[in-house]
Amino acid sequence: MNRVPWFSAILILAGVLVAGGLSASAAERSRATAAEDVSLPLALQWKFSSVELGGEPPARNPSSPVVSGDTVYICARGLTADKTPTTSVYALAIETGEKKWDHILEGSVFGTLALENDVLWVADTKGWLYALDTKRSGEELTRFKLEAGSRATPVIHEGVLYLGDDSGMFYAIDTTTRQERWRFRAGGPVKLPVAVSVETNLVYIATSEPMLHALRISDGRESWRHPMPEVMMDGAPLLWENNLYVPSGKHLFCVTASRGRDRWNSSQLASTTGHPIVETPTVVEEGDGARIYFACQDGTLNCIDASTGRMAWKRPALLDRVPTGSPVVTRNAVLVGAQGGFLYAIDRENGSKLLWKYRVFPPKDIAQQGQPVSINGTPIVADGRVLALSNEGTLYCFSPDAVDRTPPEAKEFHVHDTPVEKDTDPVYGVPPVPFKVTIEDEGSGIDESKLVFKLDGVAVKHEFNAATGELTYSTPVTQPAKPLADGQHKVSVVVADWRGNTKEYEWSFKVDHRWVPVPKLPAGAAPGAGRMGGGMGGMGGMGGGVRR
Repeated sequence: MNRVPWFSAILILAGVLVAGGLSASAAERSRATAAEDVSLPLALQWKFSSVELGGEPPARNPSSPVVSGDTVYICARGLTADKTPTTSVYALAIETGEKKWDHILEGSVFGTLALENDVLWVADTKGWLYALDTKRSGEELTRFKLEAGSRATPVIHEGVLYLGDDSGMFYAIDTTTRQERWRFRAGGPVKLPVAVSVETNLVYIATSEPMLHALRISDGRESWRHPMPEVMMDGAPLLWENNLYVPSGKHLFCVTASRGRDRWNSSQLASTTGHPIVETPTVVEEGDGARIYFACQDGTLNCIDASTGRMAWKRPALLDRVPTGSPVVTRNAVLVGAQGGFLYAIDRENGSKLLWKYRVFPPKDIAQQGQPVSINGTPIVADGRVLALSNEGTLYCFSPDAVDRTPPEAKEFHVHDTPVEKDTDPVYGVPPVPFKVTIEDEGSGIDESKLVFKLDGVAVKHEFNAATGELTYSTPVTQPAKPLADGQHKVSVVVADWRGNTKEYEWSFKVDHRWVPVPKLPAGAAPGAGRMGGGMGGMGGMGGGVRR
């Protein structure tokens, strides 16, 4: 940093990020500064899945990876030896993703691990707070019984662990003696990480009352409280300078850290989109001030000035999927995970340019179940790598050094929903004639801006569904109709990835207007019902045909 401001004595403790390969204690995120440079575009270096064949993924896994030295730690769904679903802590080699050890927990985990002095702390929904020895393959040192299950991330500051549970109890636990120092009863569940300020000697907790409480670090007595307009389920409070920022539904509030007095509300300044804020915003120093980055449920990524609350970008960046976690800010990009298993990198300066986009590929058995896959946890940056954990339990490690010399694969080409193979029957050419091909790339991801679809050598405007990987095109319906001519036709697709690997795929098919398509029957319809004769074959989406 260029200066040592008042906030240097304040820690923004959200407990989810790592910069420079340090341990993911919440203090590592506290410095309100950008992470290291990440050279984009990235490519997949390795992936590790905790779910074996036949496993069913949990509905949501919002925890993030934790990195320390040559090891990355995650909490994810797994299976015991007798195939019983469970949640485990995994230790993996950061270079290869090879498992070092795992430790089975009693309940599910919805928070991120906290690491201090080679001890991992994690709380589960069965009401246990565990302390695991990372030097002894995750051996359990102790466990602390909470009054109820916890969905929060433990936060450690100066030897004290802070954690809330679903009953509204908030605990301060000495990490050395592993004994409780004090507890505070809130009026609603405490499901979020906390913020701690050594300048004000206060710890800030957000509850679903909804209420923001400021407690004295020394004994847990309440110093002040601030009501919030909406229940805060995902976004935790964070600090910069003498400001405390609190997301509450579609609002982002700024209050004084010392007394909780209102400074500004983003909704009044029209600096938010009017849609709920996703997870916890990220504050980053910029020159003499700071910016706050956050995502909203309307699919936007936003950037505002931390001092004034006014928009710092000319307009929000609009993603084609709803973000699901907190943004990660590097020196040149803003990264965020989204529904459908997408990871985006947006230009940090003004949010106007997409620098990289990647769709993760879960294990085949999960994909075949049709289960939705998302990156609910916040990705982290460590030594130039980006690590992201998807909700079904797969950890992806992306690196600028990962080798990717393979272009995307284009497969499963269909005309009229019929796969085109060597001996495929002719098709009817009256428009609309629908075409479909599936494109996949697990290396550096598909560069959608470079996709080209050609029919008989002419590039035509296509549609691409990034969630399914399906590229589609239909011949236009005109008056008078312009059917494809009888005979052979050629389709080609040019595909490219973010590393510049390009390939053109070609298929041939035959049009014969004597080949009249038979419409697909509705489920349960009797054979022969609704059969059409000649002259009706121009309807798209029909299956096989009969020759007349």
